[in-house]
Amino acid sequence: MFKYISQILNSLTPAQRILGLVFILCTITIITLGPSFINANTTNCDDLNFRVSSQNQQIIELNSRITELNNTLLTSQTECTNRLVTKQKEVLDIISQMENELTKTQTKNNNLRLISKENSFDSLNQMRTISPPEKDNRKMIKMIRKLKNTYLCDSIK
Repeated sequence: MFKYISQILNSLTPAQRILGLVFILCTITIITLGPSFINANTTNCDDLNFRVSSQNQQIIELNSRITELNNTLLTSQTECTNRLVTKQKEVLDIISQMENELTKTQTKNNNLRLISKENSFDSLNQMRTISPPEKDNRKMIKMIRKLKNTYLCDSIK
């Protein structure tokens, strides 16, 4: 086999021999220095694993914070809704009281008494209605003021 190599080398010109030698030196250099060059220019997997694990830890912490904030938000919304419902019930109660008072006043006014009275001069029977005295609306005014102060002022705040 070495015989054939020597024959091949004899058939080559000196320029081709130098070019072949340069190719062989470059190949040996790449094979020798290549792995160390690749290791120097790439990061270690341990560093990458550390970064990934720290990012996973941050994700877990942020997810727990999001869950905590969501729970706080839901609790606050529930409390706000409960307060609103309570206020609405109070307003409804006040309005119902006012309605009852108006109903009482209206039924009293509808129960008018008819009194018959004879007139001696012209002998005609006259019917006269006697209405009860007008009811004092102070209580109703107080309830309306209470409605305004309780409901309207609190909803503005």
